[in-house]
Amino acid sequence: MTHQIRKNIILHLIHHTRASFNELWNNQGESNAFAYHLKRLEEEGVVQKYSDGYGLTPDGQSLITDIEGDTGNKTRFPTPTVIIVAQDAKGRILAQQRKKEPYHGYWAFPSGKINFGWNPEERAKRDLYEETGLTAGNIVLRGIEHVKTIDDGTLLHHHTLYVYQATNCTGELIKETHKAKHAWMSTEEFQSGQRLPGDWLFEFILPSKNFFIIEGERYMKEGVFTGETKAVSVKEYELCEVKKD
Repeated sequence: MTHQIRKNIILHLIHHTRASFNELWNNQGESNAFAYHLKRLEEEGVVQKYSDGYGLTPDGQSLITDIEGDTGNKTRFPTPTVIIVAQDAKGRILAQQRKKEPYHGYWAFPSGKINFGWNPEERAKRDLYEETGLTAGNIVLRGIEHVKTIDDGTLLHHHTLYVYQATNCTGELIKETHKAKHAWMSTEEFQSGQRLPGDWLFEFILPSKNFFIIEGERYMKEGVFTGETKAVSVKEYELCEVKKD
């Protein structure tokens, strides 16, 4: 979608379900050049000629979720991710040391991006099992964190984290894979190590029975965390029991 003619076609079809060749062209530029780019979009499966005019294909409909509706430029969105805070009977948490980028070498928690078509809880259960070998007897969504990682003023990452608490876990812990190392730690042990900064989990989520939505920022310098963080917004919601008939 780098060519302006193709951007213009897509932008028109975002706002018009169907359009004729002339409506799409609108006498802008050479018709042969326009026809070439329209044909390329058809060959790529983005646009199709229907009985009532040109329109976006299902693939084209999917494509437009990643572009800006005013400019046609590709845009970035926060990365939806699950993190799983597993706890054992002693109250220890299952920590994970990353062996891949981003954040190579830092301790955090088992986590994973939410794949297209997956629900967050489904992803959390699967990631916990695949990465650690453990199955959660009970898993609960405790909060959502919107976290920005900023390096020398540049926004590197923007994650939407679905924070799950897993208890009554069964199975044999996988201590190490090519992706990560795992270890049970007390809160003090975890917080004293080289870990991803941001204590919102320990300050707000785990000590409470309520649900939190937190917006936070953490800062790096030349690829290394400085330890500085900022809680931009912390909202707490009291949970109520839903009774079923």
